[in-house]
Amino acid sequence: MQKIVNDELNEMLRLGVVQKSTSAWSSPILMVPKKDGSRRFCVDFRKINQVTEKDAYPLPYISNTLEKLRNAHYLSLDIKAAYWQIALHPHSRQYTAFTVPNDFHSVLPPRRVYFSG
Repeated sequence: MQKIVNDELNEMLRLGVVQKSTSAWSSPILMVPKKDGSRRFCVDFRKINQVTEKDAYPLPYISNTLEKLRNAHYLSLDIKAAYWQIALHPHSRQYTAFTVPNDFHSVLPPRRVYFSG
């Protein structure tokens, strides 16, 4: 299991999506089993979510949105690659800190990252 964690972390460091951290915040990681037997590296942000100030932005009616998209074309999106391209305000990076055995990191987007494979 430790090798999987190290491999995932090294890949994220290589891609520039995480950095070493000294944040006062810290969330644990989880290695979640996937259907194919491999493991997914996840950060458990549930504690941070409990203290996060919710945005009260009103959502549109789904029927209106679907009507606007009636003749639209769409494509598949690799969510793993897209996740790292979501802009993250520099002030918010401290809250993304996570711990792995013997190390401490924070998430770094919005640098554009391209995943291979």
